[in-house]
Amino acid sequence: MLQYEDVETPAEWGGVLGSGNRIVRLLAQRPEGKPPECRFEGRPFQRGETVCWGNLKLRCEAIGWARGESCENSGKND
Repeated sequence: MLQYEDVETPAEWGGVLGSGNRIVRLLAQRPEGKPPECRFEGRPFQRGETVCWGNLKLRCEAIGWARGESCENSGKND
């Protein structure tokens, strides 16, 4: 987002220079990125949660799914 304002008005600090003061304000703000969503078999997972897929443990990270260590119960999901 970029917002630009250019007006002639009394200064915000109360000082006057000549007939008026030119005030220029610029606001730049980067939009907040949407965090990646981890989904497994239709279920959403929060960052830090894990799920087993066979004997592979997956962990939800900021970048999406990351490989973890092996799962103890290789036939069942967390």
